[in-house]
Order: sequence, then C-alpha cells, then structure tokens
Amino acid sequence: MKAILIVFGVLLLILAIIVFPFRARFQGHFNLFSGICIYSIKIVFIKLLVGRCKVSFADGLKIENMVNNMPKDPKHPHLMDMFASQVLKRIEISKFDFYFTFGESENASTTALVCGSIKILSAMLISYILNNNKNADIFQDINPSYTSNEFELTMQVSVKLSLLDVLLSFISAKKEYKKVNLRG
Repeated sequence: MKAILIVFGVLLLILAIIVFPFRARFQGHFNLFSGICIYSIKIVFIKLLVGRCKVSFADGLKIENMVNNMPKDPKHPHLMDMFASQVLKRIEISKFDFYFTFGESENASTTALVCGSIKILSAMLISYILNNNKNADIFQDINPSYTSNEFELTMQVSVKLSLLDVLLSFISAKKEYKKVNLRG
C-alpha cells in the first residue's frame, strides 16, 4: 500500500510539473549613445542567458558578440523557427514593463516628436498584449528630456508557459516542418 501511494505521489508530481505553467522573464536594456545592449533570460530562478553586446550604426547596424548559426532559407525554414513561432502562440504574458527616455538638448521639437511617436507605438503594443492576455499587468514610463542628449530603452517581460505547451508546440512544429519539406 505504501509503495502504491509513493508511485501515485510521484506520478501526480510529474503531472503537475508538466501541466503547471512556469514563469520566464526577459529583460533588455539599450543605450544608444554608449552603444551597449544588456539582455537576460530567466526561467523560474535560473538565469539561462545573460549577455552584453556592442551596437554600432556607423556602417549600418553592426552587433558584436552575438552569433546566429541558423541558416535562413525562405523555401525551407529551420525547425527552430517553426518551434519558436508555435511557442509564441502559446505564451501568456503576465507582466510587461516599458521604460523609455529620449532627449536632444538642441531641438525640443525632435524630442517631443520622438517621445510622442514612441507613446503611440507603445499604446498599439499594449493594446495588442491586452487583447491576447486579459490579465496582463502593464506599466509604461516615457520620459522626454529637453536638457540633455539621452536615449535609453528598458523592457521587462514576464511570461507563463507550461511544459505541456512546449511539448505540444514541438510536436506541431515537427509536423509542419515535415509537411513543408515534403512539398519543397
């Protein structure tokens, strides 16, 4: 009897881990004038990815210290791209924080136009998030700075996703991948 209870408890625990949603958090910060981008991805209490990269706009957009090994072929998309799109459909955003500071000390009208445009874009993004996630907690702070040259952007996004959603996403991405590769 004791062994049956232990097996039942372990199976119940495994089922709870698979079905219960866990939280993930993405944080990013970008400063235009120093050209530094800092990012991190944390799931539950484990930091999966923490990085820092240098961004320059001298000869177009150049990002150093970032590697992308996935081939991009429009006829044959990569399995990980399909998996990511399936996972994004199942993610529930629980918290979204957006901080933006912009300033140009010589031209106040540019500062006002940029901050107003960002306010409009953030309102569109927030309405999209709230349409798909009714219980999302959203905070935005857009600050114009008329006295100094500044450009800072900080975002923090907390999402909920269960392991069952991840498994179902992988299965549907694998089916879609096979279907696309059989046609091509």
